[in-house]
Amino acid sequence: MIDYSKYDNPCMSICDYNEDDYCIGCKRHMKEIFDWYDYTDEMRAAINKDLVDRKVKNYFFDEV
Repeated sequence: MIDYSKYDNPCMSICDYNEDDYCIGCKRHMKEIFDWYDYTDEMRAAINKDLVDRKVKNYFFDEV
């Protein structure tokens, strides 16, 4: 059975970017957001896997 959750759009509806053009809500780069629906399932799964450990300056959910 295919696990479609790994292809899900990780958008958190925060949509605010830091100075490096990364969204502080979902940690995706602006280009990844713009191209999300053009990517293959495999590419979306790879990005979602990368987001788990991706460090983004000013990330909304980082504990202060």
